[in-house]
Amino acid sequence: MAADKVNAFVGKWELKESVKFDDYMKKLGVGFATRQMGNLTKPTTIISVEGDVVTVKTQSSLKNTELSFKLDEEFDETTADERKVKSFVKVSDDGKLVHVQKWDGKETSLVRSVEGNALTLVSALTAPVCTVRYVRCSYCALTALFSLFLSTADTYNGRCCLHTSLRESGVKPARCPPKPPLTPPELSPADLSAALYVLHTVRSVLTLRLTGSCPLFFSLCCLRFCKRY
Repeated sequence: MAADKVNAFVGKWELKESVKFDDYMKKLGVGFATRQMGNLTKPTTIISVEGDVVTVKTQSSLKNTELSFKLDEEFDETTADERKVKSFVKVSDDGKLVHVQKWDGKETSLVRSVEGNALTLVSALTAPVCTVRYVRCSYCALTALFSLFLSTADTYNGRCCLHTSLRESGVKPARCPPKPPLTPPELSPADLSAALYVLHTVRSVLTLRLTGSCPLFFSLCCLRFCKRY
């Protein structure tokens, strides 16, 4: 199954930095104006899998693209710079996602690799080699932290869990049975900073005992988070 092979790549990835991207676009024959706009954009890549079909979406202020394919099968592709190419995607023995494009006697490769919450895309057309680095979307890590927090027992006043208390407003639920320990998500340095902010918020809630007004309190904290990040 495709999902088993590309599971590490699935998610939403935000551009962190790129090296020699302009040189790579110039080698592809991309015009000056388009290259300048491309250098200014901060695209987001979303990779998903459904059955045997892998979908790669790229969203930016310049252009949105969507590519769906099956591993180890050749397919026709129209690139973001309007090249008509024959493409082939496979997962290498070392777990990298290798995308090869061929057109007009030329060939370029786009190799993606994942390490923790970082995705690296190396593109090559002979020379130069372009390296683009992405980080997993901070929102995903933030969501995971909120889920971790909401599933943690709220011992104050013998209440069961925070989300149960909110749902059954005014009704004192029975204490929940012990839950198995949860494994915190692996975070990049950027996400760790966000995580520390969330944990500070959690500590404030527990210290001030604002159980009844948590929805409003967390809404305000989320607004502060968005302004900060």
